[in-house]
Amino acid sequence: MSERRHFFLVSSLTVLIVLGLGTTIYAGMPLTFYTGNQYLSLNSDNQLGYTEGAVDMLRGLQDAGWIGPSNDPQVLAIINCVAKSTDVQIDAMLKSYIHNNPGHADNNAATMIYNAMRIACNIN
Repeated sequence: MSERRHFFLVSSLTVLIVLGLGTTIYAGMPLTFYTGNQYLSLNSDNQLGYTEGAVDMLRGLQDAGWIGPSNDPQVLAIINCVAKSTDVQIDAMLKSYIHNNPGHADNNAATMIYNAMRIACNIN
């Protein structure tokens, strides 16, 4: 077996094991990385890191052509609206959204980031 093929097999098995363990550990929990309340319980550096990751994913999807005028004009409008916003500013949008919508604090924090940006940009 070639070294490259061996590396691929070991890597693939490792990923499958990790995914399997993750599924077992989190079985029965909501399929979300953080809720709004969990996000608020993080320290400010980790809150910012979470927001940066979520926004980076949106921007990455746009760069890859998965988000564009033909498939999701609302998401594209939001990304364009916040294009010059810093991650700190977007994190502040999320905190404001959670503060103003406490009934949603148990919802998915990534969805709240989207809604926070949508509201800040006045996009319906």
